[in-house]
Amino acid sequence: MDDMWKVIIADDEMETHHVTRMVLRNYSFEGKKLCFLSAYSGEETLALLHRHPDTAILLLDVVMEKDSAGLDVVRYIRDELNNQLIQIILRTGHSGYAPENTVIAEYGINDYKSKIDLTSQKLFTTITTLLRAYCLSYRYNQLNQTLAGELKKRLLAEIELQKARDHLEQRVEERTCELEAANLLLKQEIAARTRAEEELRKSDEMTRSLLNATSDIAFLMSPDGLILSINETAAKRLDTDIGECSKETLDRFFPPRTIRSLQMKVAQVIRSGHPARFEEMLEDGFFDVGIFPVFGKNQRIEKLAVYAHDITDAKQAAVRIHTLTHDLINAQENERERISRDLHDRVAQDLSTSRIICETLFDSHAGIPEEILSKASRLSRMLQKTIRNIRDIAYDLRPPILDQLGLAKAVFRYCEEFSETEGVPIDFHSIGVDNLNMGLDMEINLYRLIQEALNNIRKHAEATRVRINMVASFPHLLLRITDNGKGFDVEQHRTAQVNRKRMGLRSMEERVALLNGNLDIQSRPGAGTRILIEVPFSGKKNPRPDGNPPAAPLWSS
Repeated sequence: MDDMWKVIIADDEMETHHVTRMVLRNYSFEGKKLCFLSAYSGEETLALLHRHPDTAILLLDVVMEKDSAGLDVVRYIRDELNNQLIQIILRTGHSGYAPENTVIAEYGINDYKSKIDLTSQKLFTTITTLLRAYCLSYRYNQLNQTLAGELKKRLLAEIELQKARDHLEQRVEERTCELEAANLLLKQEIAARTRAEEELRKSDEMTRSLLNATSDIAFLMSPDGLILSINETAAKRLDTDIGECSKETLDRFFPPRTIRSLQMKVAQVIRSGHPARFEEMLEDGFFDVGIFPVFGKNQRIEKLAVYAHDITDAKQAAVRIHTLTHDLINAQENERERISRDLHDRVAQDLSTSRIICETLFDSHAGIPEEILSKASRLSRMLQKTIRNIRDIAYDLRPPILDQLGLAKAVFRYCEEFSETEGVPIDFHSIGVDNLNMGLDMEINLYRLIQEALNNIRKHAEATRVRINMVASFPHLLLRITDNGKGFDVEQHRTAQVNRKRMGLRSMEERVALLNGNLDIQSRPGAGTRILIEVPFSGKKNPRPDGNPPAAPLWSS
């Protein structure tokens, strides 16, 4: 409320406005005077009410621009504006238009006065009563508004509380579901771990059984080099107990050189995902070592299985076989040399003498029948042919040119003779071989290898062209023999040789092995054959008898 009580005088008679203002000009209530607002019709009254909604009293004439103007204003105030605070005094000079009982019963007015009966004193009393009622109503309305606000706040609080309760219940329900799911997952994980532990136990038992199923050294290790499990053979070999070596590193059991070798091979297996096999020498012998990757469910290498087979006896046997083979071939070559010498120096000489005697047998005799002379001549020719054959055999057994002029010229001569005999052209090239000090063993073995290769070409290849290259490139001597024959399946041929107990390629392999070299035979049906032999040599050269520097000859037949 402002500092004055607002009172609207709604009457179409100017005199009524003047009298009311005059009578109440000095009136005050609770220290506040009255502020009069005048309206002369129903429409003006409503306009004032819109501009002054805090009006306390409305002195309203019933009949103004029309008979029901005042009652229409009352209805609009109470129903449309919903203003229940304003105190309305309905004043009328025509009581017949609006009977008091009917108006009070049907309209929301606070008092009903006749202009004739409304004296100054009654007006004072009425205004006081209405202002007191207005104050009570105003305070009651304020209290109601406050209560309504509080109720609204409480309602909003209850709504928020209900939302919070619903949200809390939802969260509790969600959390309960999450806990139930987590509990189920935990149970599943526990069951899975139990199964995994059982599988691991069975796997460990199977691993121990597999490790102990072999008499070789066997152990499992992690990719980072920790020993996980070993078998009984390994425990005895490493002088330890099976249970004590778990989680131990390799350096506890092996020397640094062996550890470096194992680490390199382990890295190779992890990088490639494929097993690795190699030979390793320990203090007490030689071992054939195999490292095998063990994959997990995610296809990652989880473990490495290491097997080591003792091949010391096999190595020693191989050395003995190598030595015996070397001695056997040397004895064979020595025997060939002796036979060649005997054939050349004895048998060939004796046959030459016999031929001379046969040709001069009848020189001092006359009258020898022509038939006998013809037979003697035929015998002489047969002796000559036999002498040539014996000399050829002696040359094949041990060509003297090999000792006299060296390997390159001996091979060149042999290629010429082979070409003339078999009608197969041979291109022979040698570089850096002349005057090379390779020893008699290497020379005769290389010569025999070329002989064996050409002999196989003659028997099986049906070739029309052969090429032989012999190159000394320190620290190796390279021998390549190529033909354009019909070729063959190398592996199938090796298998057939084993089944038929033939030598063939095996004898060539043994000769190359005696020279500590490598033999590679490449062939396939219809594509010819290429033989590549690589043997080590010292690189020293024989001094030339003429004192000139050695040259790299090139012969071709």
